[in-house]
Amino acid sequence: MKRKQKKTFCTAATAGIISLLLLTSCAGFPETNRGSVVFPDFPSPETDGETVVCFDGESGTVTMPLWYWLAVVEYAVEVDGAEKMYRAECGEGG
Repeated sequence: MKRKQKKTFCTAATAGIISLLLLTSCAGFPETNRGSVVFPDFPSPETDGETVVCFDGESGTVTMPLWYWLAVVEYAVEVDGAEKMYRAECGEGG
């Protein structure tokens, strides 16, 4: 029973994290080209059909491998850079 609950939490946590990131990021759609600025794709949380991000409901923690965390951080840095380029190109303050 615990394994089924953990898998359900992992799926829910992954869906929640991805939804929040997509809603708060300009790169919600793959390879969106805004003028000459290209926004990056969000790194997939699945490897070989298995999700690498898990939520533990008892402790309220999310766990993931370091390589995936680094991919998410790299994505955030790339989106920030693309956003700055977009604002500079469009003459918007930022």
